[in-house]
Amino acid sequence: MDIKDQIRLNKKRQNIIETVDFKYIAPDLLRYGVIDLADCQFLSWNLDNQERMDSFLSEILVNKTDKSSFDNFVKSLEKDYSWHAKELKNMVVSQQEVELFQNS
Repeated sequence: MDIKDQIRLNKKRQNIIETVDFKYIAPDLLRYGVIDLADCQFLSWNLDNQERMDSFLSEILVNKTDKSSFDNFVKSLEKDYSWHAKELKNMVVSQQEVELFQNS
């Protein structure tokens, strides 16, 4: 995932954790190759949905090195969480935000 995508995700992170139900996006995440069955098993150890989403975002998605993982995550949100997908797609990230992120 590139820096601008990480910044976009960080800006929406808490809201996504609080509002997205992992069970609704998991089938598309699997289909698009963002997660695999081992990731699903890992995430099933979390007791509630917010922990699942937090673990997915912080331990799986951010460690993906290909740009398509973030794009496919956004795509997986389009059906049931279109407002999140739209916000993530349209969010502008400034050069100053990139520099601050790199320095933190």
